[in-house]
Parts: sequence; structure tokens; C-alpha cells
Amino acid sequence: MKTGSKNRDPIVVVVVMATIVGCWLVSFLGHLSFLIIPLWMYGAWYSWRRRSLIGFMLLLTLNPLSIPFVRGLIAYRQGAPTILHSGHARMRRWNVDRQSRAFRVGGSSMMTGNEWTWQAPHNLAVRLMCAVLGPPRKSYDGPFPPFDEAVSLTETADTISYNDLIEGSFTVDSSAIELGPDFGPALVEQFTQFYLSALMQDSSYARTRIHGRLVKERCLLLRFIRETSYQESDWIRELDCLVFVDLDVSRPFAYWPLTGASHIGGPSFTYVPGMGRERSTNFFHGRSE
Repeated sequence: MKTGSKNRDPIVVVVVMATIVGCWLVSFLGHLSFLIIPLWMYGAWYSWRRRSLIGFMLLLTLNPLSIPFVRGLIAYRQGAPTILHSGHARMRRWNVDRQSRAFRVGGSSMMTGNEWTWQAPHNLAVRLMCAVLGPPRKSYDGPFPPFDEAVSLTETADTISYNDLIEGSFTVDSSAIELGPDFGPALVEQFTQFYLSALMQDSSYARTRIHGRLVKERCLLLRFIRETSYQESDWIRELDCLVFVDLDVSRPFAYWPLTGASHIGGPSFTYVPGMGRERSTNFFHGRSE
């Protein structure tokens, strides 16, 4: 039988369509969604065995894993792709991804077991495009020290006063830093959301130190350390948070809590405005409801 005839073989059509429908149905079955893989492999093997190129291409393009992959390619083209994940929304899960420089976005803490069907293909496409074509055009592409190195750099760095931070003008490593008058208040509001408002409230038994370190003239590391002392005891580090700032745009691209920080939902003060609370892993819309 010729290839063209086998492309129109009704048995092949039935097997291909049944496989596609079956893959979509299985994708909603929680932890059983992994059955997509053997089901698709059987349909692909049957189409290849029957020499049905059209059937194979339909299986390749219409399965539930291909559409999220294409969405990842489109997201990269739009300039602000996200690495999707699920689970409890920890603060650091919203940071710019250090390897790919794509953004990261958190999802619901309720997990059904089939999240991988849209997250894994999407993330694969985003990471592949970032590896081949470079960082997304709307993301941060400057120096990004490892977190352990950033902690070490800011442990004994220059001290910044609270008033200077609010005004957005201070000196770090003998360099004048101008963040503008909007940066400090926005960061203070973010700390309130992160349950870190105590960082900005000194008293007789508590003090806050703000350390700053400049990395290659573009990345500013801000370290907020709050210590408390009761009944003349030693100072105890109660809160500790590290913020990575892009000096080109005066916006943070990473938060790293070390001690005592927690929050629900994504940050409001993000690198690209609106990429915190307003983004989620919603499969169909990519937006929070």
C-alpha cells in the first residue's frame, strides 16, 4: 500500500483521533495523567508503522503537552516569559531565574497531580529559548551573584540610613546611588506585605541595620538585618532579608529571606510591574482569577 493511501486509512484515523481524545481526558486525571506518555507513544508508533505522516503530525501538534509548549514559545517572543511552579508561594519563588533569566511565577498551594502537563512543556520551551537566544528582552540581564555569595558580600558592607533609603539617594562602595523617591516607599510597602514591617521600626530593644553592596556597577545588594535584645542579653538576629536591585531601572529582581520572613501570594514591587500578585499558573488564561 502506498503512503498516500495509508494516510487516508480509516483505521489510522480512528486510532489517531482516539489517542488524541484519550490523552486530553487522561490529562485531567490528576496523578494518573502520566498515562499520557504511553498512550501517545502507542498512537505515534501505530501511525509510524502504518506510514501515516498526517496522523503522526496530528498526534505531535494536538496532544495536551504541545499547546503549553507553544505557549512557552509565544511567551518568550513577547519578552517576559515565566517559569511556572506550584506549591506554597514562598517569597523567593517569584525571583528572576538566575540561569535562564526568565521570570518565575507561583501557583496555588492546592495541587492535583497533573500540574506537570502544562508546566513542564511550558518551562521546557522557555528554558530552551533562553538557552538558544539569550535572556528575555524585558528581563534583567546584568550581574546576578549566587545567593550564598551575596550573603557573604553584604555581611560587612556599607551601612545605609533609613532616611537615605526613603529618599532614594545614598553612597555604596564610594559610588553615588540614585534610586529615586519612589523606590524606598515601595520597598517599605513590600516589607509590610512580607510581614517585615518591623524592619523599619527601631526601639530601645530592637535595631535595624541596612547594608549595601555594589556588584559590577549595576546590581545593588540591600541587606536588611533586625536584631533584638531583651534584659541586657546579646543581640539576636530576628529578621534578615536580602534584596537584589537593578540600578538601570531602580527595581528589585530578587528577594531572598534569610530569617523570619513569610508571605502569602506574590510581591507587588516587582521587576516588571504587575508580575506578582496578578500572575498565576492558570492553565487557560495565565492570570489569577
